[in-house]
Amino acid sequence: NFVNGSRDVSAMCLDMPRQRRVFVGLEDGKVVTVNYVTGEQLSWQQVHTADVTSMIFCDETKCLITTGAEGSIHIRREVRANLQGLRAAHHAHSGIITCCAYSYKMSVFVT
Repeated sequence: NFVNGSRDVSAMCLDMPRQRRVFVGLEDGKVVTVNYVTGEQLSWQQVHTADVTSMIFCDETKCLITTGAEGSIHIRREVRANLQGLRAAHHAHSGIITCCAYSYKMSVFVT
């Protein structure tokens, strides 16, 4: 467990291309930021109300896009290892969102 009372890991991604941080999504909707080298937990936030189902990091904007089993999409900007909420779309899908992708050049992300 990364955080007291947390569930198992349900999604994960690196801060590409630097690969110094690992973003970990948990079954209880938390997102944890971990230092890749030391394993130190840098921060955690309650982002979703259900499993974090997918995550992707955009290096150009320093944003983390997460999706949840409750059908929501969250976009958060990384600032000094903390994630600040930028946008959220609740009930974006009627079912579970299983994956996401983005294109910085096209200014679009898809689920």
